[in-house]
Amino acid sequence: MTVHEQQRHALYTKLEQVLGTEHAATFMQLTPPTEWTDFATKHDLDALRVGLEARIDRLEAEMKAGFQAVDERFEAVDHQHRAMDTRFKAIENRFDAVDQRFESTNTKLDAYRSDTNTKLDAYRSDTNTKLDAYRSETIGEMQRLFRNQTIWLIGLVLAVASLFIATARFL
Repeated sequence: MTVHEQQRHALYTKLEQVLGTEHAATFMQLTPPTEWTDFATKHDLDALRVGLEARIDRLEAEMKAGFQAVDERFEAVDHQHRAMDTRFKAIENRFDAVDQRFESTNTKLDAYRSDTNTKLDAYRSDTNTKLDAYRSETIGEMQRLFRNQTIWLIGLVLAVASLFIATARFL
């Protein structure tokens, strides 16, 4: 049965007449504005406590399982990162090996270039020496041939002149 505010006020008024204002106010403060069945008993509180503890335990177990799953995922990610780090180190080592091979190739090329330049310089010097000798020899041969040609031409001119003179005497 629900007590309404009008009924509570009527009770207060009656108590005020019988007990006095102070005692009526105290009594009204001690009586709840709802029915007694709406109040929780110790048994109700114990049942609520057991239910809440069970719920808290279940939530705690779910949270632990959730955190365990998150920890396992993080461990899997960490494992993948470590594997990637290992792969990157392997790639870095391969790049270092390639760098060393390039350095070795550069060193060999520098040696080949130096050797080739030395050989080319020697060949150039030898070729220049031979060309100078050939030029001198050619000039000497040309001078000899021009001298011989000049002597032949002089001899030919003298022979033709002798023929003209001889022909002119006979005529």
